[in-house]
Amino acid sequence: METIAIEYGGDWTIKVVERHLTHPSYHFLGGYYQGELATMASVSIFAGYSRVDDVFTREKFRGKGFAGGMMHHLINYHRNISQNYLYLQSDLPSAIKIYEKAGFSRLPKDFQFWVAYKEHN
Repeated sequence: METIAIEYGGDWTIKVVERHLTHPSYHFLGGYYQGELATMASVSIFAGYSRVDDVFTREKFRGKGFAGGMMHHLINYHRNISQNYLYLQSDLPSAIKIYEKAGFSRLPKDFQFWVAYKEHN
């Protein structure tokens, strides 16, 4: 939690994560390198769809493939627990590139953010 507080938004973020962790539909995934949290993501399971959130790679691990690896792991993890399609949104060009490489497709709507989905397959 200390890493999340320092690099991902402080006390408010910790409270949100702690609240989500107690909910059975929330799944938090962390990727470690040499014992350090390098990347993380979460997926929340709902009726008919699942939402990807909290995708984050610590600054010193960026540009090394950790986020792409996390997305690959999250997709495989999700396939084992749900038949839902995955949904996410982003406005960061670097993140959008990673999501597209992982197989997400932009929804054909005029949203403020980049909104995408991935079929369960």
